[in-house]
Amino acid sequence: MTAEIKKTAKALVVQGLTCLGDRRHLRTLVRRDAQIAAASPRVDLTPEEKALLRFPSDVYQFQLYKKVWGNLQYGFISDAYYQLRLLPQLHKMDYILNRERPGGNLFMDKNYFDLFLQHLKMPKTVLRNVEGTFLDANYVPVADAALLLAPYEELVFKKSRASCHGDGVRLVKRAEYRKVMQELQEDFIVQTRLKQSPSFAKWNASSVNHIRMTSLNWAGVVYILGSVLQIGAPGSFCDHVAAENGEHRWMIAIREDGTLSNRVIEPDLVEVYCNLGGKKVEGRISRYQEMKELVQAEHQRFPHHKMIGWDLTLDEDDNIVCIEYNAFTPGIIKPQYVLGPIFAQKSVRGVPLLKEIMGE
Repeated sequence: MTAEIKKTAKALVVQGLTCLGDRRHLRTLVRRDAQIAAASPRVDLTPEEKALLRFPSDVYQFQLYKKVWGNLQYGFISDAYYQLRLLPQLHKMDYILNRERPGGNLFMDKNYFDLFLQHLKMPKTVLRNVEGTFLDANYVPVADAALLLAPYEELVFKKSRASCHGDGVRLVKRAEYRKVMQELQEDFIVQTRLKQSPSFAKWNASSVNHIRMTSLNWAGVVYILGSVLQIGAPGSFCDHVAAENGEHRWMIAIREDGTLSNRVIEPDLVEVYCNLGGKKVEGRISRYQEMKELVQAEHQRFPHHKMIGWDLTLDEDDNIVCIEYNAFTPGIIKPQYVLGPIFAQKSVRGVPLLKEIMGE
């Protein structure tokens, strides 16, 4: 009985610390958005728009949204409302977060994506490290990890747990393999560099440009909330982060039929452009309808995860490749800057999804 009480007490402490960590993270986001808003031309909200605020801290993200769209529309939601109110309506949060080991849910571990996404083509894995144990691509323990890496001139190293937004993604040359393995120590995955389709490489050849497609599984129906083409900054390997010269990534909305919007968003600074590096944005994403169908079929296999962000691209042979997925808290602020209020653009029986989910 004593052991059970200790276990329960430990779980409560960990849960409390995790919740505190969540709120600290939100405060960090608020500070970031306040700085961006302060550096931008002043945008005032009308009394009607202020009535849409759910938390006082929402004002900065609402001002930035209005900066992009010109007005504040019903259905735009802040990070705080998304993480503290909406997600708990969708997910069993203790299960998703795995409170006793934050970030430890196997569905979030990149080393197990190959198992969970068997029906999708993934980047080729060369080596895995799970809690310090080296495994090959087929999950068989290996004695000499360096021997598996030796044939490759360069490889992509990624943190496999508790990482997002390109955190810990590195393109490493052969001479640095041992050094990087020692730095990472445990919980990482090593893959070959993906050679992307010319139709994707034309936007920026240095990065693997991809589509972030967000799906929602609600009442047995999988909705595609929206898709964004994400393009890396020139010279940057990862399309999630700024280049060394300070240039930022870009996002472009993809319409329902796969055609590209003519608006380019620089999401880190929340700026809008009418072209990309002086070039007019136009065209259609190849195989876009097939991507949507794949995502809708695959999401049905994950009933626990009502909302998933899928990172998709095309390889050099135009095969659809799923780089990874995010079944934890797929980002929604930057996609809303690009796409608009994604939770209000789809309806159930004539009711916007946001009202259906939240019972408003």
